[in-house]
Amino acid sequence: MRAAQLLIIGFVAAALNIVLLGEGWSQAYPTRTIQLVVAYAAGGTCDIVARSVAERLGAALGQSVVVENRAGASGAIGAQSVASAAPDGYTLLVGQTAEVAINQHWLKGLNYDPDKDLIPVALAAVVPLALVVPAKAPYSTLPEFLAALKAKPKMTFASAGLAHPVTSRASCSNCSSTTI
Repeated sequence: MRAAQLLIIGFVAAALNIVLLGEGWSQAYPTRTIQLVVAYAAGGTCDIVARSVAERLGAALGQSVVVENRAGASGAIGAQSVASAAPDGYTLLVGQTAEVAINQHWLKGLNYDPDKDLIPVALAAVVPLALVVPAKAPYSTLPEFLAALKAKPKMTFASAGLAHPVTSRASCSNCSSTTI
């Protein structure tokens, strides 16, 4: 089976699981538009995955599936909207690491608990992260980069936000110097 087919089956199973656990067996599903919430701006990795899933899920279910971007606070705004939505299978979060695993440790006043308020039901994609340096940098391997970092401990880097895995790892003062 292709990955896309497995993904669709996973989302359908997830939605049905929510409906069956929350509303009972007697109701048909879906009877209205399903909303996939992306907790980031349009055009990013999560948004692209969500739109691909929405298209295939809509075709498989014969119902509209709409992607709604609710960006901000390292994904917390979108995640909170899903955590507080009715548990009826019509509002689903296409989440990333920040809002389901990192925010609770970094952000004060988080209005949801990902361990209690969200339930993972399907893995939609695996997105690798890469450490990239300018072509003219004096290092081209991880050991060379780590040596340069030890010699000049204050370097700048770019990431998607405070609770992004790259930022979290780079900001960790007690982390091993063998991994980034």
